Amino acid sequence: MITLQHIRTASKQIGLWPVLATLGKECFFGLKMYLSKSQYPQFSYRLPATDLAFPIFCRALSSDLYVYNQIFVDREYDCTDGIGTPELIVDCGANVGYTSVFFLNKYPRAQVIAVEPEAGNFQLLKRNLSAYGDRATVVNAAVWSTSTSLCIKRDNSGLRQEWGTQVAPAAVGDDSNHLVDAIDIGRLLSESGHRKIDILKLDVEGAESVIFAENYSNWIDKVECFVIELHDEQREQCFFDALSSSDSSYRFSKSGELTVAVRESAAA
Repeated sequence: MITLQHIRTASKQIGLWPVLATLGKECFFGLKMYLSKSQYPQFSYRLPATDLAFPIFCRALSSDLYVYNQIFVDREYDCTDGIGTPELIVDCGANVGYTSVFFLNKYPRAQVIAVEPEAGNFQLLKRNLSAYGDRATVVNAAVWSTSTSLCIKRDNSGLRQEWGTQVAPAAVGDDSNHLVDAIDIGRLLSESGHRKIDILKLDVEGAESVIFAENYSNWIDKVECFVIELHDEQREQCFFDALSSSDSSYRFSKSGELTVAVRESAAA
C-alpha cells in the first residue's frame, strides 16, 4: 500500500516535497493514484488555485508542478507590474498554460495568444485555457523566424522533460509524428488584429537564437515588454543585438530566470 511516507520520501529525493506540502491533499492523492497505475500521462488532476477565476490542471509526476511553483508560488511574472494595462499578450512556449492563466487573471482586459508545439502539453494547455473563451487563443505550433516545418526534439531522460521541448528544422527521415508547423511573431501579431504586443513572453528552449537572428525588424518595435528566458550566453547576445538594432530604447531587469526588457515609452 502506498502511504504518505512513501510519497514524502520519493518527493524529497527529487526536491519536490516543499511544493507538494504547499499544494496539500489533492496533490498527494494524485501522486498516489499515479503510482498505482500505469496509464501516465493520461492521468491529470486539479490544482488548488483559490485566487484564479477557473480551475487549472496538472499531470501527475511531471514537470508541471515545477512550472506551477515558478509562476504561482515564486510569482516570477510579477515582473510585468509596471507596464500599464495590456491588451495583447503572446505566450511563446506556453507549455500547459500556467503563465497564460496567470496573465489572464492579472490583466482581465487582456487577450492571450498561447503557442505550444508539443502535443501532450498542448492538450492540457487547451484544457486550462478553455474556460476563458475568446480571451484565449491556443496555437499548436513552434515559434521560429519563418513559417516552415520543424521536428520536436525532447529529452526523455528525466522527470522535468515536459518543459524541455526543443525544435529543429525538419530533415528527411524524421518521424512525421514529431513534426510541427512553425510560426513567426510577425504573423501572430498580424493575425491577432492588434497593432502591437504589450507583453511578449518567450520560453522557447533555445529557439530565441533563431527568432532574433533574422526576420524580426517588422515586429520588434511593436513589442512593449519582452519577458524572456535566455538559455545561454550566445542566445543572450543574439537577443541584445536584436534589441540594439531596433529603433527603441529599453529598461532592463531580472526576475528569477527571466530577463525583462521594457520599451522606455511603455514604462508606467
